[in-house]
Amino acid sequence: MSWLRRRAPTIALGVILIAVTVTAEMTHRQPSKPRASKSEAVTPVPVQTAEAKLRRLPRTVEVSGQVEPLVRAEVAPEIMGRILEMGPREGDQVSEGTVLARIDDSAAQAEVARANAMVAAARAAKSQAEAAFKIQQTQSEVRVSQAQQDLAMAQSSREEEKAQADEAVRQAESAVAAAQALVDLVKEGARKQEKAQAQERVRQAQAGLEQARAALDKARNGPRPQEVKEAEHAVAQAQSAVDQAEAALSKAREGARRQERAEADQSVILAEAQYTTAEAAHRRMKALMDAEVISKQAFEESELKLQAAKSALEVARQRTNLVHEGARTQDIQSAEAAVSQAKAAHSAALERLKLLQEGTRPEDVRMAEQQVAAAESAVEQARQHAEMLLEGPRSQEVIQAEEALRQAEAQAEIARKARDMVHAGARPEKVKQAEDAVRMAEASTEENTIRQQAVEAAQAALAQAEAAAQAANVTLAHTQVRCPYTGIVVERLADAGDMAVPGQPIVVIQPNDRFQLRCDVPEAEAKLLQTNQRIDVVIDAIGAKPLSATVVTVTPSTDASSRSSVVKLALPADPRLRSGQFGRARIPIGQRPGIVVPIAAVRRHESVTSVFVVDRGFARSRLVRIGEDRGKQIEIIAGLEGGEQVIVSDVERLVDGIPVKTGQASPRAKRAEQ
Repeated sequence: MSWLRRRAPTIALGVILIAVTVTAEMTHRQPSKPRASKSEAVTPVPVQTAEAKLRRLPRTVEVSGQVEPLVRAEVAPEIMGRILEMGPREGDQVSEGTVLARIDDSAAQAEVARANAMVAAARAAKSQAEAAFKIQQTQSEVRVSQAQQDLAMAQSSREEEKAQADEAVRQAESAVAAAQALVDLVKEGARKQEKAQAQERVRQAQAGLEQARAALDKARNGPRPQEVKEAEHAVAQAQSAVDQAEAALSKAREGARRQERAEADQSVILAEAQYTTAEAAHRRMKALMDAEVISKQAFEESELKLQAAKSALEVARQRTNLVHEGARTQDIQSAEAAVSQAKAAHSAALERLKLLQEGTRPEDVRMAEQQVAAAESAVEQARQHAEMLLEGPRSQEVIQAEEALRQAEAQAEIARKARDMVHAGARPEKVKQAEDAVRMAEASTEENTIRQQAVEAAQAALAQAEAAAQAANVTLAHTQVRCPYTGIVVERLADAGDMAVPGQPIVVIQPNDRFQLRCDVPEAEAKLLQTNQRIDVVIDAIGAKPLSATVVTVTPSTDASSRSSVVKLALPADPRLRSGQFGRARIPIGQRPGIVVPIAAVRRHESVTSVFVVDRGFARSRLVRIGEDRGKQIEIIAGLEGGEQVIVSDVERLVDGIPVKTGQASPRAKRAEQ
């Protein structure tokens, strides 16, 4: 009975086709001249035909499934906190990055502030450590350099000691030679030339004594009028230099005329002449002072005159430069400095004049008295030496000379021993101390390593603080829950005021243009499927035209109760697709013979499907059962045989039994037939 129920539709269709065929045949066989004559008067309708072809068609198994999103995101927060605001509602379109929810961020803000403060403190500590390291490094380098310099100086001092020891030996030997010559002189007596020289030295000593006494008288009696006049003249020259410097400064500020340039050049010439005169006088006074002919006071007066002349020359040159070149800022500054220098020279000249006017100072008198005493001592020594030469040697003098010779020889022996000890390589204490200092300075450089380690520790602390700050900023960013991709909100699982828990979804998002069909496929057919294989899918809600889907996943496991596997087919983008729609997938399992005709040959009227075939020049209607729609062609399951000609043009206007005239099929019909 079950077999009969399954075949009932096929049997009913066959009965209907047989009835229609018998009726048409009986009608055709009934002789009726009037009808024949009437049909002869009907003009055949031109039609285009195509052949019903027998082909190898894929054999498929149709399985049903449900449309679901290709991906589905259950968005959950990553931190715990109170939800302050929920964004889009269910059904709203959202784009990638849209804020779906906002969580209380007060704690996160505080943590970010604390982390930033830690970063600032770590940076400051790093800077301090680096500064301490640089200071320690500099100090160590200075210590080492200083110790090395001290060692070099100690070593060089040792060389100097050798040279000094050699020189001491030479001097001691010279002293021995001089003492030996004195002994010989005392024993032999003086020659005539030596006596004359001794008398000449006596005369020179007496002349020096007279000069010293004259200088003492001058110091006691006070300055002469000529010296006062010379001091007044020096004051006048200094005042002139001040006036010239001030004039030069004024010219530097105001500029100069042509006549002033000439005057400036002339003043330089005059100042150079005065300076040359003062310099010559100063050299002459110095020679006289060295010969102790004049006092130091007179020499100082000449020195003041020279300084005044030099200042006047410098002022004149500066004034000339200012006049010729024009005033610059540095020129004005130089002129101001020259004014200050000239005023200082003028003040010194005034002070000198004041001293001369007040009289001789006590220190000048004391110096003159000392010079007189020294001159008297020199005269006495010269007389004694001369008397000794004139009188001849005395036994006491010979003994003294020989004693001096023995002392000189002893000193020479001591100098030789000291020289031998120095050259023998005796290690001076200073060199040893310097070497010890170098070692200590080099050892102190180990502190640089400690400072360097402190810098590295500060750098590590800074890196740790920056990482903590970055983590705090990430936590702050997590207070805003964002959409992972563009799609639609399908479900909201939380509201404002709820507590967000990490890992617990609050919003469900799915894309609105990426769907798949989830089917349960029998295990026998499921094993025939391969990833990326193309499968025809019909979604009844959007039409009977099949969509070309792609196999995405074939579950390797099989359900024990249904003996089927889950297969997921990626659907092409279509705005009409919605989650939850019903669909049918045609799973190919092999090939079978089948008849196909162009889809234009099929006529659909209510629930009846038929085609027109050409039978001896007449259009005959055939009820058919159609199979899979194959695009431009459609499968005929029953009611038609291969090789029959079906009409493919104007089928909606044809009626059964109308005469037709077949013609060549159009290119469109040929393409459909192929």
